[in-house]
Amino acid sequence: MHTNSGGSGWTHNQDILGTRDAECFGDRAELAEDGNTFVASATNAPPSCGRVHRKSGGTFSQLGVDADLTVLDSNDRYFRITGDGNAVLLSDNRNDFIAADAGSMSVMVTGTHSISAGGDPHFCTFRNEHCDFHGHCDLVLLEASHFANGKGLSVHIRSSPFKKIFSYISDVVIRIGNDILEVGGGA
Repeated sequence: MHTNSGGSGWTHNQDILGTRDAECFGDRAELAEDGNTFVASATNAPPSCGRVHRKSGGTFSQLGVDADLTVLDSNDRYFRITGDGNAVLLSDNRNDFIAADAGSMSVMVTGTHSISAGGDPHFCTFRNEHCDFHGHCDLVLLEASHFANGKGLSVHIRSSPFKKIFSYISDVVIRIGNDILEVGGGA
């Protein structure tokens, strides 16, 4: 880790190392806008995971444990971090819960369990409660008005029919403040 206090030079502050042989820690990394939190992947050796580190007193330390952001397949997982470093979005575009490469998304909020939705669809709440829902409609997965210093975070999903008796998540919309990202399934 290097820092620059506004001058022309960089200062080496800290080395953050992988913990297992061949895990390729840091293959993918993203720094939050606040400069105090980052997420980095360790996806080459099982179990694949992401690690969140936050700076406190000038030193970066891992938040939580590897199991918080463990993933099944190293080739299809991407970690993104919010500007304030308080949430990580995990996308798994090859998740096979409902169909080949149907995909899923999870949101991990610092200090809590993650929420997730995927498959036909299967939901996991912040309280680690699991449920299924086979209806066809638009749903609010997450609404947090206090997120990012009041900008707010919303995650909405669309559940569409699949083989008459099932449904799947066909679209996801994420809003932070006035910024909106829509991800659609299929072509």
